[in-house]
Amino acid sequence: MLMSELCWMKWCIVLNLEFLAYAYLVAVVAAASTGVGTETARVLALHAIHVPMGVRSMASGKEVKEAIVKEIPTAKIEAMGLNLN
Repeated sequence: MLMSELCWMKWCIVLNLEFLAYAYLVAVVAAASTGVGTETARVLALHAIHVPMGVRSMASGKEVKEAIVKEIPTAKIEAMGLNLN
């Protein structure tokens, strides 16, 4: 069984990579609240890929998420705040 441990700050997640390959695709898009990032998130969501969007401003991220879900009701998308300080 292939296992991978992802650690970020104080949180660690152990993933079963074989299961993940069959579950669904995930693409994390950074800077998704404007420009190319927004379009990338939209196109990935259009292809049924789960898209966590990394955004500096949660207000902008929420607007982008709502616009994408309005266009693609089945989109699996979420906005996640990034603190780059």
